[in-house]
Amino acid sequence: MHANGQFDLLVDLPGAEFQSKIAAYQAELLPFVSRMKELVDAGNPVASHQAFKDYTTYCRWPIRQMEYSFFIRNLPAQPTGLALEAGSGVTPFPYLLTQKGWETISTDIEADQMELLAAYGKEAYGFATQHKVDDLRFMQFADHSFSLITCVSVLEHLQHHDLPTALSEMVRVSKPGARIIITTDVYPIDHPAIPQNHGAFTAAKIGLLFTPFAKACGVFEAFVPLLNKIKQLTMANLEQFWTEHWQPGFWEGKNRGYCAIAMVFDLPNDAHAHAALIKELKALTKHPLFKNPDLYQQQTDFEVIETLLPFLENKTFLDIGAELGTFTEFLSSKQMRGTFFEPLPKFAEHLQQLAKKTQCHFLSYAVDQTDRQADFYMACDEQNQSMDYFSSLHPLADDKRIQHKKAATVTCRSLNSLLQEGLIAKHIGIIKIDTEGNDLNVLKGMSEVHADILMCEFFMPGIYNGWELGHPQGLIEAAKQLGFNHYIAIKRIDEYEMTSIDNAFFLDKQWGNLIFIKDHIFAAARTELDNLVSNKEIELLTKVVSNTESLRQECKARLDLIEAQEKDIARLRKNQIPRVKSVLKAGNRFLQKTMGRRS
Repeated sequence: MHANGQFDLLVDLPGAEFQSKIAAYQAELLPFVSRMKELVDAGNPVASHQAFKDYTTYCRWPIRQMEYSFFIRNLPAQPTGLALEAGSGVTPFPYLLTQKGWETISTDIEADQMELLAAYGKEAYGFATQHKVDDLRFMQFADHSFSLITCVSVLEHLQHHDLPTALSEMVRVSKPGARIIITTDVYPIDHPAIPQNHGAFTAAKIGLLFTPFAKACGVFEAFVPLLNKIKQLTMANLEQFWTEHWQPGFWEGKNRGYCAIAMVFDLPNDAHAHAALIKELKALTKHPLFKNPDLYQQQTDFEVIETLLPFLENKTFLDIGAELGTFTEFLSSKQMRGTFFEPLPKFAEHLQQLAKKTQCHFLSYAVDQTDRQADFYMACDEQNQSMDYFSSLHPLADDKRIQHKKAATVTCRSLNSLLQEGLIAKHIGIIKIDTEGNDLNVLKGMSEVHADILMCEFFMPGIYNGWELGHPQGLIEAAKQLGFNHYIAIKRIDEYEMTSIDNAFFLDKQWGNLIFIKDHIFAAARTELDNLVSNKEIELLTKVVSNTESLRQECKARLDLIEAQEKDIARLRKNQIPRVKSVLKAGNRFLQKTMGRRS
């Protein structure tokens, strides 16, 4: 039986309805929030973190009071099994779950917050709750671990392209028949500047993310009215809600510009339906609204790697030229562990946090053919603004798009020397190289290191002046010497992408990636690779046909416009020529009369 009040748009105004919607919070969670304030005032060690102090206020916001009340009202009648409070931070809600009899695990990506509560939480609140550092995108828990998952206003803090993966992970670690309760922030339809990949959600994204849940759980008819309410939500509604609840010191400004939705999903008991929901959520990663903008048109490269992963026994990787760590995050989400390299100083702090989060190793070396000190050229745009991509050991010449005027001295290491020092293993599952024009030198310095899959970036002449080492023929020859006889070539030119197997034909101005595959993996995965390439050919042909049709329609529209203009000109000529002739005749008569008078 489904929970009562399983969907709600939390934007009620002061009055009887609002008071009824916060009653559960007032009765059950407010004592914990008041305890937080007491701990802060007393200088308790648990209150030493700024976030703890901040949440003594945040937990009192009217929107949060309604959210927590929704959770409390919709908890299962009897605690059975494990409960997960996902992304809890320093809030006291997991302690309320423990008080109610649940064996509760609280997780968050912020290690210092989890360590704080693990050390002092039981003493502070009087209840034992487990606290673990975990990432919603790749949870450490086994399949079917939890009977209850609660997630209070966390999803809007993730990058939107990570949401399908995070939600699929929630379902994976839930038992069939488990209850998942979620609140998250939504924007009104007339919001003046809705962010594209972070923050609160639009009705379109909510519909895409949670329709699979609603259908699998048999509550789609109840879910549709919630979507309709979000579509009708306006800034005026929020202005009224936030300003009428406003209290000095609670938040800056009187309108925070969003409200929350609340949802309960009782997962299907059937194991096949449970697995199908996970698969459907994962498939959303390919939807345009949830594609990762950091992939820079390289979605196909990730699809090829994902196709090969089931055939890969060695689950280790090297990410050379990690930049912001997108590839490391991707492979970590597939339960792979490895080492990533990036010499650009401005990324160091971010990548150190990534290493901690993914349990991988970060080394700030530039990988090259030999060990040396070298200038590393940092990329800037035409306005001399720092760029996150295109920094290289090889400066580009006469390229207005990418300026390499600034350089920093970096330590270069070869993979061979890193192996000799024991910093990397001799046999690696996947080596990804993206060194902006230096990939060939990396290959020349890895003769003693063996990989099952090797991914390199190539550039044909006509794109970048200065990265000639990125020519595909040189990379193919070097990879062959390392034992690679087969490769997938992903070739891009303008907006078009071509994917092929063992095809050494390239055009000027093409760029892309070469994914080299050892023979035994290539043979095992051949059918899947053929299917992938066929699908990519269909996508390319569909795009070409679509663009051709669009061009045809545009040309027809222009021809129609030209034809209409020619008809207008002809009509004007037809109407004006008699008038011109009449004016000329009148002018001639006037001249003749004038000349006659003078004579």
